[in-house]
Amino acid sequence: MKNNQLRFLGLGLTLGLITVMMLGAACTSKPTSAATLTSITIAPGSPSNLPVGVAQTFVASGTYSDGFSGVDISSQVTWASSDTTVATVSATGLASCLAVGTTNITASLDGITSNTVNLTVVAAPTTTATVVTPSTTTTTGTDTGTATTATTTTTTTTTP
Repeated sequence: MKNNQLRFLGLGLTLGLITVMMLGAACTSKPTSAATLTSITIAPGSPSNLPVGVAQTFVASGTYSDGFSGVDISSQVTWASSDTTVATVSATGLASCLAVGTTNITASLDGITSNTVNLTVVAAPTTTATVVTPSTTTTTGTDTGTATTATTTTTTTTTP
């Protein structure tokens, strides 16, 4: 073997050894412990007064012990309403406003409970529609020239 061939062989062995050492280190490294949930935050934090019949989506964000925060965990948490006659919350965080009143919305997972969001449900606005029909003129008789005009107004009030 020539000197150049020995150098190349030595380089190959050295690179091979480094590769084996790196692979060995990767295979023997210990996995890090799993991050744990440290807090849950619900948004929006203060929804405005919502009328009966309206739905509001809440989002639960988790903060973990490894520093990750803002992770959407809405479908993993257990949602709760303190007064289910006022509003209920689905498994995905959709609150349905059922009756006038106040309720507290929370989310929990792994023994951690979120901030409390106060949800106030107000009466649905009433809608008033006024319908005015055009005036009609009817002429009776040809000798007297008497005319009759009638106007009809109908008002309807509905509450959704």
